[in-house]
Amino acid sequence: MFRRRRILRPIAAAARAIPAAGGKQVHPELVRANELMQAGQYLQAAASFIRIAEVVRGRHGPRAPFFFLKAGHCYILADQVDEGMTCLRQGLGLLAGNGRWADLDRFGQVVVSHLNEKGYTAEAGEISSWLAGTLAGKPVVDASGGHKVERALLPTRCPSCGAMVVSREVDWIDDLTAECSYCGGPIRAESK
Repeated sequence: MFRRRRILRPIAAAARAIPAAGGKQVHPELVRANELMQAGQYLQAAASFIRIAEVVRGRHGPRAPFFFLKAGHCYILADQVDEGMTCLRQGLGLLAGNGRWADLDRFGQVVVSHLNEKGYTAEAGEISSWLAGTLAGKPVVDASGGHKVERALLPTRCPSCGAMVVSREVDWIDDLTAECSYCGGPIRAESK
């Protein structure tokens, strides 16, 4: 008698990943989450970003905070303030817990700006106060050494995962190339 061999579908992220620029692999759920956000389906996008954040956090991945922050932003855009603040606190807390002071300062200011733009001034004040207390006495120096650096213009979307690209939210590799905060793919700017 022959034993029937089970055939399992590969579930590893690499097996389902989409090839992207620079040899990076982008998980389809990240691409889908960015598509949902772009289409204004903020609650569905938030749920996807949270799933991604939990997996990445479970692997101690350095991008987990950014996925929580993106989920929080989606919830805020959907006027789900309590859920949004929970995710924003998680993302910022992970940055602080890992001593990533420059990232905490940079993304914290982005969070405060987004909250103020949506009219959530009390929540913006809460985050701003927390940032001030958390960053007090910490070395907050960005990759440019604290100097204002003129950078080339980046595309509006990451060519690998489709995330919206904001020059103050990316890490610059050189004067013409930045790294996507979400997929780690290179984002090449046009020459100056």
